[in-house]
Amino acid sequence: MKVLICIANFGTKNLTHLERMIREFRSMPYEIEIVVDTTVALDRFEGITQRMFDESIGRRLVFTHRPYMAERRHEFDLFVFTENDILITHRNLEAYLRVTSFLPDGQITGFMRYETKGDASKRLLIDAHPSFPTVKNAHRYIRGRRFFTMHNLHQACYVLTPPQLERAVRSGGYLVESHHRVKGKQFYGELESGSSDVFTQCGFAWKVLPYDALNDLLVHHLSEKFVHMGGIRQNPGYREPSALWRDPRASLLGRLTDKLTFTSRGAAAC
Repeated sequence: MKVLICIANFGTKNLTHLERMIREFRSMPYEIEIVVDTTVALDRFEGITQRMFDESIGRRLVFTHRPYMAERRHEFDLFVFTENDILITHRNLEAYLRVTSFLPDGQITGFMRYETKGDASKRLLIDAHPSFPTVKNAHRYIRGRRFFTMHNLHQACYVLTPPQLERAVRSGGYLVESHHRVKGKQFYGELESGSSDVFTQCGFAWKVLPYDALNDLLVHHLSEKFVHMGGIRQNPGYREPSALWRDPRASLLGRLTDKLTFTSRGAAAC
């Protein structure tokens, strides 16, 4: 399988994370091509294509990959875009492909980011906001299989198959200028829109996540910077992920999956 991976890298702050990501991608049993849109020279990284941009581009850097990816959409079997601090693994990609093969046309799955706060046994779901209600629909059944949808669709990365990328391009919402937007309860800034547009304006009805495969769709946010923010700590989904499914009209609706356990402090542990 041929995979095109596009990464946005601004400055030098996350180069250690970028190196780890590239090492992970190269370990996969695929034919990998890595293209990094960067504002600094990456001479220490071998075997990648660098596309240089001036620092004045700012947050627009997360949009620059799209024309390039669209132009090459007939050359690869899978397309990945990510910011420079998201660790996407072979397990993540294989899970994405399995769930995608199950979904009907027009539905798309994705990932949820987690941080560990220094404890690798815990996975703290940093995108579980707004604080309440976090889950838009806790019981979305597709062909007898149970999925859920979140209000917040941001994940700082995305994966698309060739038909999905073709749909996104034809939708008119993919090859656009950098922007911010509001969708439902969520505000997506310019940086967030770079990866979230796929889910908000590119022709897909829902971003759905499966209960029975959620563990395989969790990606590590290597920067580990949100777990220390007060808003995240106060979020019930941060300390108690089961609260994501608590409906004020119907008490507790359920838990993520039998495979997702909880520590005594309420954080998700896998």
